[in-house]
Amino acid sequence: MTARPARRGLKEAIVAARLQVLQSKRLMLASNQRRFENSHAKPLGERTERLRGELDHAQDVYRHAILRWGSPAFPDYWPVAYGELIHLGDDLARKLRHATIGSDDASQRFELATEVEVVEDLIHQWRESLRGQMSTATA
Repeated sequence: MTARPARRGLKEAIVAARLQVLQSKRLMLASNQRRFENSHAKPLGERTERLRGELDHAQDVYRHAILRWGSPAFPDYWPVAYGELIHLGDDLARKLRHATIGSDDASQRFELATEVEVVEDLIHQWRESLRGQMSTATA
């Protein structure tokens, strides 16, 4: 019986560690940007760009950790989940639009165009829900 709470604690520790890395990268980038804006030294500019890449990577790792090990009780879970849905939906809509353009069959083009509309409507709903989640979190 102690294995389950230990696993939950491990999952929470993984998510917390990923969040700490992400927050550290944000702080380092902000500090570097301020120093670069004051001095315009080329090495600081290069370091700032490198930190932007590291921040993007840390953000992806954190999102993955939230989705894999997080729970809906985590404050960031739903915004991350909706963000992932939006990303996947945008990708699907783009692929469907591309398939619509490449189709010679009019009925298939109509069917694909209808599916694009449905996916885009879902994406719109997910974005609205995400905005609602974010506005209640900041209120």
